Amino acid sequence: MQQTCQDLWKGCSVKEKTYKCSVKHVMILKHKKKKMEKTIKKLYKNLAEVRDYDVQHAIDKNESFKIRYEGDVMTLSPEDLQKKAISKSRITFKSKMGGKDYKLISYKWEPDEMDY
Repeated sequence: MQQTCQDLWKGCSVKEKTYKCSVKHVMILKHKKKKMEKTIKKLYKNLAEVRDYDVQHAIDKNESFKIRYEGDVMTLSPEDLQKKAISKSRITFKSKMGGKDYKLISYKWEPDEMDY
């Protein structure tokens, strides 16, 4: 059950109402700013491979997806995740830790430009 600001206000002064409501909204905004991020250990023929369910989660949430490799970062927007996919594995891999089965989606490794 979600709490609204009015639920937080019960028995509070005006200052307390404003503070509690503001804190709740800041917490929600910080949560929404989280971006999907994965670190990969290797490139295969200059391709970064990530799990399909991670990509789908970022697309569903309309969030950017960051891939990290050896200190470099490549950021893909939700549109890039759909358009720039080079290939998807035909094989479904089994998770070694009992998680979801997955396929790998490949993207050409093009790290973001860094301003030094």
